[in-house]
Amino acid sequence: MTQYLQFKEGVKLTASKAVNKILAAGYLAAVAVQKPCVVTSGSDGQHQVHSKHYTDEALDFRRFHLEPHECDTFVQSLKDTLGQDFLVLLEPTHIHVQVRRSS
Repeated sequence: MTQYLQFKEGVKLTASKAVNKILAAGYLAAVAVQKPCVVTSGSDGQHQVHSKHYTDEALDFRRFHLEPHECDTFVQSLKDTLGQDFLVLLEPTHIHVQVRRSS
């Protein structure tokens, strides 16, 4: 049985409304591709100065274990589940998800 939600060793998370929504969406995306959703960064690590990671409003997911078509499905599932209140970015090394910045 696949464990759909996994965490890289050392990842630090604080339960917040945004983190909970992102994790739930990650789980659904993992089920859609039948491969784990691996959280690689929460509030840990080094990010830009005003990163949403530091306010518990962003997570990064691993992508190297996904085939290109699976990665596309995973990203689209995140976008569909989270809607316009969240930004989903396919980065070269990971998938970044955060609350959209206020305009």
